[in-house]
Amino acid sequence: MKIYNPIANLNQLALLTTTLIFTSLTGCQSYSPFNTSDQLVRVNPTQLSKYWVVKDKAIDWTPIYIEQPNLQSATISFEINSKGDMVNLTIEELEDNTDMYKALLTQLSTQKFSSTSAHSNTQPVLVNAIIFPK
Repeated sequence: MKIYNPIANLNQLALLTTTLIFTSLTGCQSYSPFNTSDQLVRVNPTQLSKYWVVKDKAIDWTPIYIEQPNLQSATISFEINSKGDMVNLTIEELEDNTDMYKALLTQLSTQKFSSTSAHSNTQPVLVNAIIFPK
């Protein structure tokens, strides 16, 4: 015959509770919405503000439309590296082998970004967007 021992059950309950609390605390502590590696995270323009903000002024895309005045929209892609530099900018609708295109990329790529306070690990990101003339 088994004798009911309430103390043993309390000890098991205490151990289970302690384990659950410890697991939930360490799990929450190690969770971060940002990837901590140097791998690029793909973001859209809305998500970009969680990682990086434009440093000095808004990005002026109008030179694209000066180059191609009949362009209705442009598909752009660029990376922001861990230093906050815009790199690897591409504009799909423009011919990439012209001197004007290269000058345009050089001009637009001078844009700098600052990481947000929630993004202290300066995760590099890849941004893809469609932009429209003003």
